[in-house]
Amino acid sequence: LNKLEMLEPGSDFLDIGCGCGRLTRHLVDLDINSYTGFDRHPGMIEWCRKEISSVAPHFTFDLFELKSAYDEWDQIDGSIDAAEFHFPYEDKAFDSILLASVFTHMPLNESGHYLTEMQRVLKPSGKVLLSVFLTDGEPYSEQIDFFYRKKDFERAIKSAGLKGKFLMQTARHCWYVLKRK
Repeated sequence: LNKLEMLEPGSDFLDIGCGCGRLTRHLVDLDINSYTGFDRHPGMIEWCRKEISSVAPHFTFDLFELKSAYDEWDQIDGSIDAAEFHFPYEDKAFDSILLASVFTHMPLNESGHYLTEMQRVLKPSGKVLLSVFLTDGEPYSEQIDFFYRKKDFERAIKSAGLKGKFLMQTARHCWYVLKRK
């Protein structure tokens, strides 16, 4: 995030799938304007609100009851369809957006919708950092993991009004940096 200049002083940061604040804890002392994290897990959001927002009030955590694509593995399924979820944030509100291992657990139609929403809430000079699982063959799901064909994912990026650059691969995670077209 530092190398990509996504944590600049005064920036507004959105962490999609913030979980238990694994990244957030490292950002509290930075000179960013705001941090917003959202997740579908009530216990993790409750913990973040209690342990992080209490010492850093400009760090907020939102809980959304999103449905999971892997019903048989999930114990906290919500009622909101991720493929239709409207991020409740203003247009062009964020300088930086992170999705670490979020799209790896979503089918491509849901990820495509999230890309469109991210384009909407991303400031004109903003950046997105995200990871996906890619395959050279047919797209498939492996228990809770989703693998996309690279050309299908990159088509979804373009369809959302974004341009993407492959950054690197760590284990199975393929990292992309996205910007507005």
